[in-house]
Amino acid sequence: RHNRAPRIRLSLDLLGEENFKNALLEKHLLSCWLYQQLKLINGIQLFAEPSLSIVAFRLSSDIETEQLLDSIVADGLINVS
Repeated sequence: RHNRAPRIRLSLDLLGEENFKNALLEKHLLSCWLYQQLKLINGIQLFAEPSLSIVAFRLSSDIETEQLLDSIVADGLINVS
């Protein structure tokens, strides 16, 4: 796992504190929206409401969950752990 501190510091320097806060808020609002959308789907188990930009969920079986995660990360644009 890579060190995120330099990227955060660079973002703060380039965007400024207020814009950085706004970007974080946007990510949090998106994760809240995703949480609400996932609640509508049968077979998805949610663990807790998002406190940052993390939404913890699983499907009804481990195999289905792994297949879904594999399809999400296949193009490399999204990191899921």
